[in-house]
Amino acid sequence: MRTLAVAALVVGAGCGDKATTEEQPLTSTGGGCVGNIDVHVSFAPTGKMPSFDWTPHCGISSLTVQTVPFMGAAPVLTWALSAPELNPVKPVIEYGVLPRGAKLSSGPANLAQGITYRITVDQTVGLDAVVAHGERTFTIP
Repeated sequence: MRTLAVAALVVGAGCGDKATTEEQPLTSTGGGCVGNIDVHVSFAPTGKMPSFDWTPHCGISSLTVQTVPFMGAAPVLTWALSAPELNPVKPVIEYGVLPRGAKLSSGPANLAQGITYRITVDQTVGLDAVVAHGERTFTIP
């Protein structure tokens, strides 16, 4: 019974459970995220380009920013990057600034006021199995 309780605690911590005060070690190699990622978008007082942060502060292997289209329209990819799964990128990432070790996949395109955008971050294993995911929508102030 005690082993089951410990296993449940470890699994819960890997899924973003904030009730635990101790930081649990990640189960993936290279400090990559596991489970749900809570993405945060902020804007510097002097600039209009966003910065992206997330919790837990772990690594991701892909980041995309795209428009949130009106009904019937397709989203437009404005920026995308990837990183090796065993050497993922960690927060904070400024829009359009390629983190060290990352590879540019698309953009960056200029962001405009009045448009809603969605940032999506993922950590993958084997290049296609998503083990961590987070997203948030935002607009330029």
